Amino acid sequence: MKKSGIYFFLGLFFLIALNTRILSKDYVFIVAQDRVYRGNERTGKITQVTTDHGTIWGYNDN
Repeated sequence: MKKSGIYFFLGLFFLIALNTRILSKDYVFIVAQDRVYRGNERTGKITQVTTDHGTIWGYNDN
């Protein structure tokens, strides 16, 4: 695996952790493959994003 790939995943997990813990109580932003997915802030449903790299989960803990 290239170093850029490792940094990509580290940045991805850091971004998810930041958005989950600090920045937002309403929804979770998940960045994958240059796209941004937003969880449903009303129902608090789990947002599942399936990419070529696997499945990423985000959850609204409102």
